[in-house]
Amino acid sequence: WITYGLGSESQNLPAYIAKDSLLGETLHKLRSSGKKLFVLTNSLWDYTDCVMKYLLDGERKAYPSWRNYFDIVIVGGAKPAFFNELRPFVQIDPATNAPISTNGQNGEIKHLSRDKVYQGGNVVAFEQMTGIKGEQVLYIGDHIYGDILRLRKQHMWRTAMVLQELERETTVSERLEAQIQDLDLLD
Repeated sequence: WITYGLGSESQNLPAYIAKDSLLGETLHKLRSSGKKLFVLTNSLWDYTDCVMKYLLDGERKAYPSWRNYFDIVIVGGAKPAFFNELRPFVQIDPATNAPISTNGQNGEIKHLSRDKVYQGGNVVAFEQMTGIKGEQVLYIGDHIYGDILRLRKQHMWRTAMVLQELERETTVSERLEAQIQDLDLLD
């Protein structure tokens, strides 16, 4: 299969993405213990679907599609804007990648559903529509400033960081320490 925006990379995902054999089992254990899981990514639907199919489809019989692991799927989140701006959620058609008009006023999304795919949105609307906020959320990200520190400080979500990125982030942080301290004073 060829996925728009991926080119030949979609033909050879194992060369670009390390598959974790415990990912499906880990997500299953979280769901089985009553946790609600959501995907929030800056990637658009075509790329997200391609990668997630590679990582999760066929891993567990109880989850015929990667989407079955998650309660909410949000693509094109445009983080950090997702956390700082009041952009609307748009429902998209997974088959066409096109926006779907909704019955809400001016196409406004009133509820986030398990069987839908959304693009854009914002943290305030996410918390209002799900009833989940602050310390109830554990957000796992890979960018120390855009995902972790700002989110924890502004929205009180608990955060965890993907450590693969840590070495590069630490080097940049040390190099830019004075500028970062100046920016913190602006908050």
